[in-house]
Amino acid sequence: MSSQSIVTQNRKFLLNSIGNQLPKKIQGLFCFGVRAFSLQPLVSCNSNARMSHLGNRVAAEQQMYRLLHHPKLFLLVWRAIAKQLALTSKSLVNVDYSNLGSLAILGFGLQTKHGRALPVLMRSLASNTQGQKKTHPKYHKLKKSYLQWKKQVQADQFSFVIKSLRLLAYVYNCQPRLVFDRGFVHKGIVQFLCRRQWLFYLRMRSDYYVEYAGQYQLINQLKPGEYKIYWEGELLRLIVGKPKKRTKEPWYILTNDNNTAVKKIWSYYYHRFEIEESFRDLKSLLKLKGSRVRTWESLRVILCFMSLALICALRETMINKLTQTTVQKTQGAPPSTTKPVVHSKKTLSLVRIWQETIQRALRHSVLTDWSL
Repeated sequence: MSSQSIVTQNRKFLLNSIGNQLPKKIQGLFCFGVRAFSLQPLVSCNSNARMSHLGNRVAAEQQMYRLLHHPKLFLLVWRAIAKQLALTSKSLVNVDYSNLGSLAILGFGLQTKHGRALPVLMRSLASNTQGQKKTHPKYHKLKKSYLQWKKQVQADQFSFVIKSLRLLAYVYNCQPRLVFDRGFVHKGIVQFLCRRQWLFYLRMRSDYYVEYAGQYQLINQLKPGEYKIYWEGELLRLIVGKPKKRTKEPWYILTNDNNTAVKKIWSYYYHRFEIEESFRDLKSLLKLKGSRVRTWESLRVILCFMSLALICALRETMINKLTQTTVQKTQGAPPSTTKPVVHSKKTLSLVRIWQETIQRALRHSVLTDWSL
């Protein structure tokens, strides 16, 4: 498929499937956001505005201000996205944090088994000082920023996760299965999920105590296997894996799922790393890392439109049409029996391939004028 036809296909998806679901008053603002943040890497908000707006500099920067400060755009866009993604109670959604200096991302990504998680919700918050020493030069600045954010949203880091889970269930009208990393081990989160009978798979650190066989034990003293344990008053299932070769530490998975086989649960957690790759695409390919975004309100709007770029790149039809392969033909075999062969060190990120395809199509008419 040519670059121009791919651009046309994506334009139909973004404008017809997503844009038409929005109120007419903000459809123009949505199109501007797509041009500014979905189709090009982030330089700065005003720079992207000037590159995307057909008017003068002042008009472009005013439009960017309206985009980033619209009170309902964030929720409206995600609700429009939800109508296009088939999320059910059987879907597996990875949950993780990613730091951006003074800001952070709380991401929810649908497992795809293609190396990247499909964003289903991206929220922004102020970075906490957790893990940093008080002697760090930016400690007090980060602490002040976090306390201001905490007062503004009336939530701390963990209660914000609970609010985001409620928002996820509201937007998609279902409770998909959740896969968490070790940073989400918290009494409030676990009790909230258990009360709502929301299935989750949560990795624990080895220094946690659990109640097993009537006494408290360190989980690193348990042998590989599965156990019925109590943690923070909740009866749960703990699965202890075998030590890994690299880390020499087994996985400890805490879950309220009593029916799924152990091998499947290991597979669920193994694919949790897809959301790490999605964060990497946001930071490196779309240039979110090192950007001059200073407020969490602006970041959440930018994340909406950057997530649209990841969604376009990871759609099933685009995966088949954009993956670059080299075809190895069997001698004497008809063309229909040929199989694509991809060298492991030469494969490119699907997001990079999609982005390069879009940029090549957008610049084609201009670059051809420079040929002799």
